[in-house]
Amino acid sequence: MRKIALAIPLIITVGILNFGCDQSPVDEFLPEEVEHSIPLNEIHDGGPGKDGIPALTNPELLTAGGGDGYLRDTDLVIGVTFDGESRAYPIRILNWHELVNDRVGGRNILVSYCPLCGTGIVFDSRINGEVHTFGVSGLLYNSDLLMYERDTEQGSLWAQLLGEAVVGPLTGTKLEMLPSVQTTWEEWKALHPDTMVLDVKTGHARDYRTNPYVGYDQASGTYFPVANKDDRLFSKEWIYGITIEDSQKAYKLESLKAQGVVNDSLGGANLVLITDERSGSVRAYQRGNHTFAGEATAIHDASNLRWEINEDALVNLKTGERLERIAGVNSFWFGWVAFYPQTELFE
Repeated sequence: MRKIALAIPLIITVGILNFGCDQSPVDEFLPEEVEHSIPLNEIHDGGPGKDGIPALTNPELLTAGGGDGYLRDTDLVIGVTFDGESRAYPIRILNWHELVNDRVGGRNILVSYCPLCGTGIVFDSRINGEVHTFGVSGLLYNSDLLMYERDTEQGSLWAQLLGEAVVGPLTGTKLEMLPSVQTTWEEWKALHPDTMVLDVKTGHARDYRTNPYVGYDQASGTYFPVANKDDRLFSKEWIYGITIEDSQKAYKLESLKAQGVVNDSLGGANLVLITDERSGSVRAYQRGNHTFAGEATAIHDASNLRWEINEDALVNLKTGERLERIAGVNSFWFGWVAFYPQTELFE
């Protein structure tokens, strides 16, 4: 049996009592001579075991009015819109399940959330053209969730922040990252009054009123070892990270909120980031040769032409020109830099 570190802090130990600890997933996912692209000795057993944190599949849904029955306006959600259909995934549910396999607007998606890195990322759930569902392996790398795909002979481990298989037969395969936004329930339902939202009736006995990671975002330390530490920012500083081609850049969330609209370039592409000061929601778009100004509710270009902010594109209200959305991710600084040590930091 391959030796993998086991480190279970008190708060996670309490969670295991709720989840029900299973046998270690090491033997299943890490047999001898397994293909891998990361150091196997840097993979850590998180404690709950394979599927000990149960992913949700095709969850029960509520209307926005139904969501008001258990969500506060200030509660954070991950929101997506595909083909005119909107859906919200509350962090208070994702804290307990981490993965949701779902279908929105005719598209099969994987909504992933790692509470330890603070990363909510939405992926197209197809692998080589075939739709898969994903589960929580119980293993971590750089304190980040390692997922596994179901319905294959031997599941591979996927690093959530990379969206890439890093151990197993599919090593090197990538998932397509899709645009999403982390925002408040108040903002999301105001923008999308017809949204559906996850029901707390998940089929699992969890107290969705409580946060099993309370206080974690205020402490400098992490529960599990991480590589490539970088003291340019506090380890739990909230950043918004973007990858274009082989280039990455991190933007301090507080700086984005203060500026509202940021015109920038990365990986040979011009982009604009639009941030709502109140909710902290960030949406990034290609900007071509345009330069934008304004605020999250009203944006205009250098010619003073108004543009409409949609979940999939910026749209020129006069000409109909569309500038496509760029996928990005909210993250703690330590998590982003652990996977992207060469990242630029927007000043």
